[in-house]
This record gives sequence, structure tokens and C-alpha cells, in this order.
Amino acid sequence: MRLGELKKILDEVVDSNNKIVITSSSLYNGQLYIIQEYSKLIKALSVISEQSWIDFSSEIVEELNSKFLQNTIEIQINPSDYNSLTQFVNKINAKLPLFYGILDTIVEKQDEQIINIKLPTKEDFSLDELSDINKRLSKIFSTINIDGTATFSGFDKGSSWYEILIGGALTYKFFISALKIAQEFFKAEKNYYEAGEAKIHYQAALLQLQKEQNKIDEEAIKDYAKHVISVRIENSIKEVVKELPSNGHTENEVIAKMSKTVEAITTEMNNGLEFHLSLNPPEYAEEDGTKISIDYEVIRQIQKEHAQPKALTNETTEGEDNAE
Repeated sequence: MRLGELKKILDEVVDSNNKIVITSSSLYNGQLYIIQEYSKLIKALSVISEQSWIDFSSEIVEELNSKFLQNTIEIQINPSDYNSLTQFVNKINAKLPLFYGILDTIVEKQDEQIINIKLPTKEDFSLDELSDINKRLSKIFSTINIDGTATFSGFDKGSSWYEILIGGALTYKFFISALKIAQEFFKAEKNYYEAGEAKIHYQAALLQLQKEQNKIDEEAIKDYAKHVISVRIENSIKEVVKELPSNGHTENEVIAKMSKTVEAITTEMNNGLEFHLSLNPPEYAEEDGTKISIDYEVIRQIQKEHAQPKALTNETTEGEDNAE
């Protein structure tokens, strides 16, 4: 994990003495305890428990992670778990101020309009592969230029992440809008197809055209799903563009720029690249309506599933035989 990201996670839970604070209250004379801001707390404890200086058991973190989702805002736990949690945090707080002080010294505050780009996880890259990635990224940032070009700012300390600084405020808003659309629709096609909606809608369309249902095949449904998602993306782009200043560009020009950018970003996400906002993004980029929060673990799982050849099992063979 990047040092700046680690510091940002800790900033959510430490006090002025750089110690973790558990926000809690008791119920029924101490028979239960409510932990407020649980999602922030457990995220911090999870990343801290992975640090090399933790030389004591972090079993309570594993237990809580098995019982509750990390994004749960508030939880209720029994006195035994609460005591274990308190003891664990107390042990961390004995060492945390020194660790946090080092982080605070090392980590520089990022410009608001920095875009952090993580290269695909790989043992090594050839110069040609890196050159190809750089050319594709350069094309993306050239396409989105409205009022200020993007420049390579350097590498994030403690990692090999690219830092790209977007010059203009309008160009930055344009990029995060495209990124938001890309994140929303990355899984949409897969979910639409696998949930069965595509098949139902496709059957309805065939019936309307008075075609026989036995003409249906899976490839046709997949193509139909792609078409539906493409239309949804196009409609989303048109809605977003209405809210973006054009800076002299026509609406059609901005729509074309946005379409190319969304397609390019989605392609790069498929290629394994990750796009993250600055560690200190502008307020409007963090609002609930526009916050960029892409679950790249889910994306990597989808990519892994696509990369695996379909296993031939007896169940599969029997199903295919019955279909015939």
C-alpha cells in the first residue's frame, strides 16, 4: 500500500496525539457495546495489523472481519470482543505515534488534481511494454484536454505509481466524470447478462418481431447485452455532458471526447491499470454523488475468471447432451 494512502486511512481514526480512538457506547449495563465509525476503524486496524512492527496477535481483527462487512458504519459487539479490541488498540497506540510521525515526515501532500495510476501487477515490464502503456495514457489525457494539459508529475513515494497532474479545472472534472461512468459500467454488462435480464429482454424483443423463440442462442444474448449497455453508457454520457462547461467546444465534440475517454479507460482497466484520485481531492470529487471508489479487487476477480478456460465437467457435458 502507498504510504500516502496508509496515512490517509490513519488520519480518519487518530486523535491529536496520533493515537487511535474507539468511538463507542454501552448498552444494557455493559452487556453490549456499540462501535461507531466502525468502517473507518476496522480499515485502519486491518492495514496496521499487516505492518512488520506488529509483534502481537491481531486475531480480534480477523474475528471482526469474519463477522461484519468492512463498510458497516456501526456494529454491536459483546463485552469479550470489546475488551479484546480495546487491548489490541492499546498495544498499537504504544507504538503508533512514532510510526505516524515518520509517515507524516515522509508523505507530501498531493495536489488536488493529481491522478494516481497503478501499473498492472507483473514481475517485470519490457521497455516496449512500458512505452506502449505510456503512449496509450498520453492519448487518453490528450483526448480529455479542454482547458489544461496533463503532465507527468513523478512517482508516488514508496511505490511505482504514476502521478499525473491535470492542469485545467474543467479538464479534471471531465476526466473524473469519464472515470465515474467507466466504473459504473465496467461490471454492468456481465451483471446484466448473468442476472438473466438480458435473456428476458431479448426474448421480449423477438416476440415483438414475431420470431420463434428457438432461434435464441447465448452468443446472440451476449451481443444484445453489449448493445444495451452501450446505449446506457451513451445516455449517461449525454446527461453528464449537460453539466460540464464546454469551454468553446460544441456539445457533440464534448460527447465524442467523453465517449472515447470512457472506452479508453475501460480498456485500460481491463488491461490491469488502476486510476485513483489524489490523496487530497477537491471536495466536489468526494461528495456522495460523484465519489470515485472503484473496487479493483472485484475487477481483478472478473479478469481472472475470464482468463481461466472453461472446465469440462460431467455436469457440463450432461447439460449439453440434454440440450441436444
